[in-house]
Amino acid sequence: MEKGVLIVICLQFVFSCGVSFRAVPKILKVISSFFCQNKTRKIPHFTTVIRWSLKTGLSLLKKAVSCKTQEWICIADHTIQVGTKKALVVLKVLPEKLKSERALTLSDVTVVALAIKDKWNGRIVQQVIESVIEKIGHPIQFVIDGGSDLKKGVQDTLGNLGKNVKVTYDLTHFLAKLLKRKYENNGIFKEINKLISETRRDLLQTSLAFLIPPPERKKSRFLNLGATAKWIEKMLWVLSNKQFDGRVEGCLSWMRERWDDLTYFCQDIKIVFKIQEKLKNRGLNDSSYAEVLTLIGQFLDCEMKSAILEYLKEEF
Repeated sequence: MEKGVLIVICLQFVFSCGVSFRAVPKILKVISSFFCQNKTRKIPHFTTVIRWSLKTGLSLLKKAVSCKTQEWICIADHTIQVGTKKALVVLKVLPEKLKSERALTLSDVTVVALAIKDKWNGRIVQQVIESVIEKIGHPIQFVIDGGSDLKKGVQDTLGNLGKNVKVTYDLTHFLAKLLKRKYENNGIFKEINKLISETRRDLLQTSLAFLIPPPERKKSRFLNLGATAKWIEKMLWVLSNKQFDGRVEGCLSWMRERWDDLTYFCQDIKIVFKIQEKLKNRGLNDSSYAEVLTLIGQFLDCEMKSAILEYLKEEF
């Protein structure tokens, strides 16, 4: 087997089949034992496969910033921090990719910048974005979350360029901020959270451990309320079904006392996450917009309803 063919096969294992770097040499060894007459041919080490993958990625990145683009949309975000370092990824999306009634996939975006730093602030974000703009041209829209460093970096970039470019804050963080504004200082919500934590502690390492609630997230707490709402809904069903061990009643008796509050909370969260799921899977278009308007109409909270309506109308 020629070296070039071997490299392509290894990369296909990794990129197309999701095979781990360590598994690639093992697979090649099995294939070689059946089909290769030359048993002495060396199998590449997994670190060699990693190096080939990194070179491929670097080549694609250089190619992506080698020519200017007339119109493009910039998506910028930080990765979850690993160790002491954090990466900023900048993606390019062409407007025609938004015409299909579906959410964007990896094949619709192109990485145009990848920068890794110990600490990020608005000035460093601005430097990275401006270096991308210098190579491929001005974007017609920025899509970012509400993080202070990204927000400041984009605003300063636009100030330097003197251009009026649309900045969109992503739906997930927008909805999480609405939930945070509503529930963070809500006394009933705090009490429910406390009781859920106590229930989790009481059920751990018992025969009822299969009923334990999901752990409370310290970070991104309001991005993950959907799991808590699903658990509450299931437990309310268990209590209303009345076919359970007596110990379950003892652990969940507090839910009966707060039945109306829990039902309201679940309905609120379900609507929010249905809106999020529909738009993230299908994108924002005529049909999904109409369906989401119907969902928004189910809100009992007028403030939540008007905030989401205003956001969607502007983006639509």
